[in-house]
Amino acid sequence: AADSSPLYLHAKLGSPEGAAFSGSPALALGGYNFGTQKDVTNQNILYGLAAKNFGKAGRFSAGYYAGNKDLLIDENGDKANTGLLLSWDRAISEISDKLWAAVDYQGGDSAMGALSFGASWAVSPNTSVLLGYDLYNNEKIAGKDTYTVQLDINF
Repeated sequence: AADSSPLYLHAKLGSPEGAAFSGSPALALGGYNFGTQKDVTNQNILYGLAAKNFGKAGRFSAGYYAGNKDLLIDENGDKANTGLLLSWDRAISEISDKLWAAVDYQGGDSAMGALSFGASWAVSPNTSVLLGYDLYNNEKIAGKDTYTVQLDINF
């Protein structure tokens, strides 16, 4: 049923590091997976996130999310619609300024909960290729681990 309504909407409002006060983290409020079919694709996930860059160690982010309690459920049908968001990313400039790596965790036992990691290579200033792998928190509802290959083009 979700494949018949594949349109999802996303939004984010953020501020850069140092905007609130000297040394303050970057802040973001946003939402994703606002689907167009009620009770099928409307996961309606809202989140808040803070991120701080620590030089060569990279950027660390932490936040929290909440979504539609009727769709974000575990294998028993219990709500699993909230959780932690944690991530790390950085350019691997020791090898090349074109190489970037990241690890991302979304908590929860719904189909959205996963540990993901990947790397990206900037083919040009506006184009990159990304390879990633997802380890799901709850294979009973999310299925087997997956991988992704993406071509990103910024216009």
